[in-house]
Amino acid sequence: MSVRQAQDNNGRFNMIIFAASTAIMSFQPLVLHLANERGTKEEKMGPDTFMLAAELLKIGICAAAVLGRRILGLDCRVWCSLRHTFAFSVPAALYLVMNIMKVFAARAITPPVFQLLASTKILATAVASWALLNRHLTRMQWAAMLVLMVGVALGQQTPASVSSVGIEDVPLLPTVVMFVNSGLSSLGAVYTERVLKAHQSAVLTTFATNLHMSGHTLLMSAAKACFWEATVLPRPWTFGPWTWAALINEAVNGLLVAALMRHADSIVKNYAFGASIFLTVGLSAPLLSYTPQPFFFIGACLVLMSMYLYARGGASDVFNGKGQNGVSKNGHIFNGSNGSSQNGHTSHGTNGHEVKKD
Repeated sequence: MSVRQAQDNNGRFNMIIFAASTAIMSFQPLVLHLANERGTKEEKMGPDTFMLAAELLKIGICAAAVLGRRILGLDCRVWCSLRHTFAFSVPAALYLVMNIMKVFAARAITPPVFQLLASTKILATAVASWALLNRHLTRMQWAAMLVLMVGVALGQQTPASVSSVGIEDVPLLPTVVMFVNSGLSSLGAVYTERVLKAHQSAVLTTFATNLHMSGHTLLMSAAKACFWEATVLPRPWTFGPWTWAALINEAVNGLLVAALMRHADSIVKNYAFGASIFLTVGLSAPLLSYTPQPFFFIGACLVLMSMYLYARGGASDVFNGKGQNGVSKNGHIFNGSNGSSQNGHTSHGTNGHEVKKD
């Protein structure tokens, strides 16, 4: 296979991951909200119990995938070294805390507002990438971040003729939780990107790396039980359809996000999240009888505009992987030169690109 063909194939594969991630992210706040509203008292769980159940489900999916690869005679390596697996403990801790906060907030506010507040992690991730990964951000990109913040703020406004108050009634505590969550998400995303693109991780599949991540999450849950308060064990036999839908969505979302950051980067992952805002609003109308106010659409359009400006203004184009000189600066964008192939076997092509072997 030629270099060009390999890049085209990887590009199509990455776009499929991007589209699937966007779809799953759009359903996430909806199914969490519906599971909380329509679930019975017996099946409702605290945020930490919910995340424990989701991680156990994710481990089951990953273990089944690894076993399936072994049966088919494909590469199914899951271990490199103790130092390598220990690197996953840092993002696992961050994601454990932020996911618990996310579940708490999603149950308290409407899904569209949840998505708008959570979109602030795009700015936080850009700052973290600039500070920790030395990514160059142009003036247009920083301007895009300001447009994003205006869009998020404007999206919560309601016209005086429609509402008796000037600002939509959004609880203060969940709002603060979402902003803290955005900071943790940016740190976790940048660190996870570094770990997933490390040399040793290149020989592992996405399922194998997620086994490491989820394994550390379970260890931390056990440590929490010993030193603070034990997490109530989930009872699957009490779960209804919406609870199962929320758990499956959470597990699959974790796998797709890991794949997206491995084959693209953490900022592209946040673009997928931004695109999911519009899908969430569209789905909320029939499922929750939600009627967004005009200012919400204006704010959502500004969020989309900020993503466009960020992609256009960068030294490297996020969606085609080309920098100012036509070569990817970071080597892991949507043209398939992402530093790791789909099966972990790579060879170096021209201009530092890595190409999947047949």
